Amino acid sequence: MNTTKTTKKALVAFDYDGVLADTFEPNIRLMNRIFIAMGSSAVVTRDHFNMAAEISFEAVVAAAGLEESRVPEFMRLVVETGGSIVPETMLFPGMKEFIHELQDQCVVTIVSNNSTKIIDAGLIQAEAPHLFNRVTGSDGGVSKADRLREIQYEFGIDLDSCWMIGDGVNDIEAAHEAGWKSVAVTWGFQSHELLLTRKPTHIVSSPQELRDLIMTHHNL
Repeated sequence: MNTTKTTKKALVAFDYDGVLADTFEPNIRLMNRIFIAMGSSAVVTRDHFNMAAEISFEAVVAAAGLEESRVPEFMRLVVETGGSIVPETMLFPGMKEFIHELQDQCVVTIVSNNSTKIIDAGLIQAEAPHLFNRVTGSDGGVSKADRLREIQYEFGIDLDSCWMIGDGVNDIEAAHEAGWKSVAVTWGFQSHELLLTRKPTHIVSSPQELRDLIMTHHNL
């Protein structure tokens, strides 16, 4: 991969679900519809996302009570029907405007474990696909930490100016592994208490607080 020369001050990677997009309730409804269609008595709630620290669907459905042997069937149905939640998905208030502010002086990306196709559809619905330099989902099977490394190398931004914004412990751990700063947000899928156990560089409780942190740090 060639390095892209840039004069931008920082590289900011956002997780998608629970950080940019308010997808928690739509995902809960989707998962429970699939359980019913499978004839399973499993039921997923918010608590299961804190029990399953990786926020993988596999871990969550196991915590919700689905038999291990049926997890592959469940995952297939998630892939087939996941796009159905796009019409229910909204960006959190203020996030689109904040990212627009970042554009001039920052490389802005999405690094998510969701499908790139679903993310792209959500961004089109929000009239926001033009706001991001890169969007990477889990489609290629590359870990989140490795995708952070690839993006940092591609744009040549110093590690001290690389930020991973996430709502799960997997986001914090990926940032630590890649040498990035991590910002945990508390309005997403996992609790403030659980996020603190992974020692994020910063933790914020509102999009405005996130904006102030990044803008002030880089004098934007």
